Amino acid sequence: MLPWKQINFPLFLGLVFILVGLGCNVWSLAPLINPSGEIQSVPKKVVIWLVDIFFILWGSILIRRRNHPDIRKNFLFPAMTIALVIVFLEMCIRILCLISPPINYVLNESPEHETKLWIRDPVLLYKPNPDIPDHDKNGWRNSFVPRQADVVALGDSQTYGVGVAREYNWPSRLAQKEIGIYNISFGGYGPTEYLLLLDEAMELQPKIVLVAVYTGNDFYDCYEQVYLQGQLPDLKTNDETTLRKIQQAEQSGSIEKQFFSMMPRISQSNSPVSKILGHVKIYRLFQAIETVYYQKVPLTWNQIRRRADSMDSLMVFSEGTLQTVFAPGYHLLALNMTDVRIVEGFSISQKALQEIHDRLQHKGISFFIVLIPSKELAFSDLVSRSEISCSPLYSLQIEYEKQFYESLQQYLASQQIECIDTLPPLRGNIEQGNQLYPKTWDGHLNALGQKIVAETVWEKIAPFFLIESN
Repeated sequence: MLPWKQINFPLFLGLVFILVGLGCNVWSLAPLINPSGEIQSVPKKVVIWLVDIFFILWGSILIRRRNHPDIRKNFLFPAMTIALVIVFLEMCIRILCLISPPINYVLNESPEHETKLWIRDPVLLYKPNPDIPDHDKNGWRNSFVPRQADVVALGDSQTYGVGVAREYNWPSRLAQKEIGIYNISFGGYGPTEYLLLLDEAMELQPKIVLVAVYTGNDFYDCYEQVYLQGQLPDLKTNDETTLRKIQQAEQSGSIEKQFFSMMPRISQSNSPVSKILGHVKIYRLFQAIETVYYQKVPLTWNQIRRRADSMDSLMVFSEGTLQTVFAPGYHLLALNMTDVRIVEGFSISQKALQEIHDRLQHKGISFFIVLIPSKELAFSDLVSRSEISCSPLYSLQIEYEKQFYESLQQYLASQQIECIDTLPPLRGNIEQGNQLYPKTWDGHLNALGQKIVAETVWEKIAPFFLIESN
């Protein structure tokens, strides 16, 4: 074995660099970066290939100039320079994060986006984070907090406008009609949260309060809020048999855990390497750039379809120009009429909406329910006429959601609560070939879908403002 001093250091290091460049490629690194074993991100692939080329070139230069007298100096200087530049950039980015909350939000060390979007709240349990650039000082998705608003909209992620810019969600579209509107909404909310938020809404002295009910999962949300989170206990049933069945159902399995197992993830950030790199601001900056890239360059239909075909809980739909993926397995958990928890959640929804109506009526404020169906129900007529084979999960979801939808409409009519049904116009536009939802399994309305909801709502409430202007 050769003594250490006889080893040609540049030759040895050059060989190591070349081996690293050849070995650390997109195939070998995939299991470390993504638990699925595949790197789908184009920016990540580009960066890995550039780093590979850099190591191979640098290794080749070291081997070629291994006998040069100043090789060690020529090697160490650029290496130390690069290291110092990286450390300096990391420090600068961290200082910017301390100074600017919006920058800190984008480059937050938490790998879970949701943990940055909301904060804890003693009443609602969680609410939107006021530090988000898109939110006002109260945390809601508005440009500012007005002293008075003509209309207040209460809703969940469909009203918040997940997947679209703030100016394209349906409350913002209504604001373009030159009426003052304030949007109080967030993902995961339901009628129970709207009841808790009613005082805040009434402080704005509105003429009209709009409550959006999303039949895709609102009934489960109400059950969770009352039974699992312990809010609004007065809305619980007094029937001992029902309470006993609910307890038995919870002991057999949590609905929430099943929810998360049903939905795919486009990217995974819980690998060991990603967890370590998540604390590096330069890496978080790269991830932010990657997010912008995917907003500009979405997944292709073949990528979406391939991923959806691998999951039994999803169903692919492609008819003419319309392409999308349904998530009946996910929605069926929140619409299962044979589950006592969902039936109780539906009952709680009715009670909460009734109390909202009574309190607003007492104050002389007009009240409208905006009924928003799931993507699956909006497509159901077209699917039934197509040659596509429906999965049993999809058929069952549609059967249950139709029953809930009609039952809620009948209840609202019996209580003389005004209802704005967005299902017919959404169905009509879909049948005309308009893409109202993303092509992925995401069930949120896109900008065009939001516009249709806004137009449907405006058609109903416009007379209030036209009479006033006359």
